[in-house]
Order: sequence, then structure tokens, then C-alpha cells
Amino acid sequence: MLQSSWSIVLLAKLAFAACQDPSPLSLPIADIRLSNGYTKRGIPGAIGSPPQNFSFMPQNFLNDTWVFNTSAPFCLNGTTNSQCLTQRGGEYDPGSSSTAHAGLNVYAAGGDSSDTDREQATHIWYNSWATDSLVLDNTTMPDFPIGMAGFDFGGRFDTQANIGLGTNSTILTALKDAAHISSRTYSYWWGIESTSSAVAMDGQIVFGGYDAAKTTGPNVTQTILPWTLACPSGMYVTVTSLLLDFPNGTTADILSPSTLSACLQPDFPVVMSLRNEPFYERFETLTDTYYVNRTLGTYWYAPVYEPSSVFSGDLTIGLADGLSIKVPNDVLVVSEQYVGPSGAVETNASASVVLIAPDMNDNTNDTPIIGMQFFSAAYLMVDLDAGTFTIWQANATSDSRLVTVGGTCSETPVTNASDSSTTSSSSSTPTDSGNSSVASPTTSSSAANGSRRHSISTGVIVGAAIGGAFVLAACAVATLLVCMKRRRSAKSAAGSNAALTVTNKPTVSHGSSVDASPDGWFYAHSPGTFEPMSEQINEMSASQAHPHELSSMQRPIEMPGETAMGPVEMASVQTPTHARQGWNR
Repeated sequence: MLQSSWSIVLLAKLAFAACQDPSPLSLPIADIRLSNGYTKRGIPGAIGSPPQNFSFMPQNFLNDTWVFNTSAPFCLNGTTNSQCLTQRGGEYDPGSSSTAHAGLNVYAAGGDSSDTDREQATHIWYNSWATDSLVLDNTTMPDFPIGMAGFDFGGRFDTQANIGLGTNSTILTALKDAAHISSRTYSYWWGIESTSSAVAMDGQIVFGGYDAAKTTGPNVTQTILPWTLACPSGMYVTVTSLLLDFPNGTTADILSPSTLSACLQPDFPVVMSLRNEPFYERFETLTDTYYVNRTLGTYWYAPVYEPSSVFSGDLTIGLADGLSIKVPNDVLVVSEQYVGPSGAVETNASASVVLIAPDMNDNTNDTPIIGMQFFSAAYLMVDLDAGTFTIWQANATSDSRLVTVGGTCSETPVTNASDSSTTSSSSSTPTDSGNSSVASPTTSSSAANGSRRHSISTGVIVGAAIGGAFVLAACAVATLLVCMKRRRSAKSAAGSNAALTVTNKPTVSHGSSVDASPDGWFYAHSPGTFEPMSEQINEMSASQAHPHELSSMQRPIEMPGETAMGPVEMASVQTPTHARQGWNR
């Protein structure tokens, strides 16, 4: 009888083990030390042997991992090598890696070819490929496809290496296939990148789940729509109000009575872009402030003010379904920032930047883009397997309580909960975890990941076995069968979504003379126009629910005085014949 009881115990343990899902992979968003000795804020990663450090930005429409090659970094003329390396978030040298296999094309490397298709969008037509070891925290992916861009595809809006998190994300697929994560889910909080050290805080990106400790209040879940030129990510939100919260307690809505459809783009370097007339003009009238220039540094082309004459209140962005995201002044208004010739990120405290980019002239009808610093105040979870994204108000904390999404034995976490503490999957166990500062991508943060292994007390099992052997056996077998059934269902339901494609990111046009700035860019003496990635703005009535696409095409504009660096076909490129046909740039 005792031997039979222990057999039942073993069977029960096997049943529980069969339903154990991997923990989410949590990475900090912080100042990452690069090979030139300077730092750049981003997601830490390392490529090759020995490891070459990178500071990546999340890219929510490209699918592959993209870096710039040391032999072709495509920075502006006059930029120092160290300055260029920081701007790029690191440069990759496959010749210095013993684990690299270079001279490939996207197919031979195993990348997602939708990124390189020559369509009317920001596909990276000029490229070279390698496979190499990619390390994220303590997770290593050998022979991972690494794309090397053959031209400055991100322009001034996105200068860094990219981790592609589009619908066919190669990194999320690789992590899931290797059982490092349970689902192709990622969650994003930029942290607080403020010139006020009192409020500055590292951010976080989570693969395979989300961090419940960094969410608060209700949430809104939307379906990811098919890509358009106006919104390549397909992540639309409806903005119902833009409420200015003045220090004296009064408020004013610069949007009322309009409603806008906006596109989420986590790497766009401001809180949001907005039509200049009437909305940004209304902002300046209500705040009695007027910008004196546009920055050409980190917060590309956002308006610059005298520090003594800049808005000192907060901005509350109202979204459909009643969700409001409060962006505090420490996030909305920052000092100008740029990468200096030494490679160090420098701050100009004599210039205040409001992180709202006014669209005007040729860009008047562009779709507003909600960008990077919005996700200092909001928390984003994207479930590519379910085709949805969820937004909460962010809880700025260093605490961590990771929750697994998906897996073989759990369902997707409940969304639209009234409180984040009640939002979890049926079998995911959130675990509080410690925090660690980041000096380099090789810093281990396994404590932050935490171990969420399902366990059961042996004493309890033995007692139950002696008291009710047959009941426990039935439960164990039933549990095992359920898990096997769910595992088969999960495998049969797995599939690839349609690939995302994107629009060209533009250059800048000015109507006045320009001077070289310390960042290696140029500084305009009077405001000009800029072309964001999307091309459409939708002023919607309250009854309109879905955005629509305009047929206009984007026209890149070259900035006077800039030595343009056009696309360069890299020597190691092996482009398939069919990809060369029918392309007109």
C-alpha cells in the first residue's frame, strides 16, 4: 500500500510538472554601457563571441533584429566615430566574432523577409545578414539572424539598433520555440527619463508576460488592425481629450470638441505628435508660451522654449472607454539632450523641450503618433498570439510582480479588470522580485525574473495519498490528461500572423539657414516642417469607431546643408532576384 501511495505521489508530481510554464523574461530599460565607454538608454543585449554590447530600441512593426555594421554606420558627415557609435546604440563587427557566419541574405540567415520586401514603406531594402549568438540577460540564442542595415532607415527619429516586435517577430518566436517564454507577448514601460534625478527611473521590457506591479487601475484592450501607411503597427487608439492641468488647479482641454485617431509607436522620441493648427496653437495660447526653436538632438524636432517661459503643468490624455493617462510635467518638459563629439550623452539645461511635436505644412494631415515618453505614464502589453494590445496607467515603481501570459496549461490573463492586482491567468503565479541596476548587457537580473514554479508540499501529498489514494490518483491522471490536451490544443492553434510593413522615415526640411549642432546634426534658426512616419490624421466624431487610410504617399525632404547619405548596397549582400524587380524608389 505504501509503495502504491508513493507511485501516486510520483504520478501527481509528473502531472504538475507537465503543466509548468516558463517564467517571463524581464529586461531593464536603462543606460547601457557601450564599447566606447559611454552609455545610451535602451534595452541591453550582446551579440557575438566575445560579446559586443548594444542598447536596443523596441520596434513594433519590423520583425527582425537590426544593427548597424562598423564598416557602414551611416552617421552624418562630421560625426566622430565615438559619437556615431553612441547614436547607433553600438555597432556590430561580425569579423570580430568567432561565432558569426556572415555574408548571408535574409533567407539564408533565417530572418523574416517581410522586413526586406521592396514595398512602399520603410522596408530595409539595402541590407546584409549574419547569424551569431544573441544574449539577453542570461538567455542565449545561438545562430540568431542579425540584420545589418545598408542605409539610414530610421532617420533622425530612430537612430539606434532595433529589436523587431512586429507580428512575425523573430526574437519572440525564437524565445517561444526554445521554451524560454510561454507566448509571443511583450510588455513595455519606458521608465522615467527625466533631467530631474529625483524622479528618473529605469524602465522595463518583459517577454512572455507582463509586470503587474507596474500597472494600476483599469485597462483598455484593443485589437491590432492590419498595417497601413498611416499606422504600420496597426495599434490605433482614439484620443478623446488632451487636458492641460495647470499648477493653480484649473484645467483646459486643447482637443475639445474633436476626437483623434492616433498610432502607437514606442520608439518615437516624444509623448505625441499633434496637428499644429488648431491644437498646438491652442496649447500655446492657453499656456501663454511660444517656442523659439526645434531641437535636433535626442527628442528630434520637438519645440524648444526658454526655461523661464515654458508650461509648468501636467497633461492628461483621455482615451476611449474612459481610460485617462496622466503625463506629469517632469516627463512632458525636459532639458534638451544630445550626443556630443566625445560620445557622451549631454544635456543643455538652458533649453527646455516640450515633448509634443507640432505637425504643420506638408505634415498637417498626418496621423498623430503616440510615442516613447507616453509610456513613462502608461504601461503597454502586446499579445501577438491573440492579436491584441492592452494599456494601463503605469505605476512608477521598482517593485516587480511578473505574470506569465499564455502557455500550455494557462489561459490569457483576464483584461479590463478594475485593478491590476486581480489581473492574472488561471495558472500563472505572480512573484515579487528584487531589482538590480544595469551597467552592461551582461549584468544578470535573474532575481528580477523570479521563479514562478508550481509546487506542492510533499507532506500534504503523502497525507492525501494515505487518506485517499484512489481520489488522488484520479485527480493526478485527470490533471495530466488536461495538460496534454491543452498542450496539443496550443500547438494546433499556433500559427504565423500576416507580416507588418512600414513607411519610410523621413529627413527634415527647413526654410532657413542651419548650423551644425554638437550632436552632429544641424540646428535651424526658425521652425520648419518635418515628416513623421505616418501620413494621416483623423478628426473623428464620438460615433466613429475605426480609423481609415488615406491614399497620399510620403515625400522625403532633404534638409538644406546636410550631406545626404543615400542607400549603399553592401558588399556582402545576396539579394534574391525576385526582390530586385518592380522597385522604384
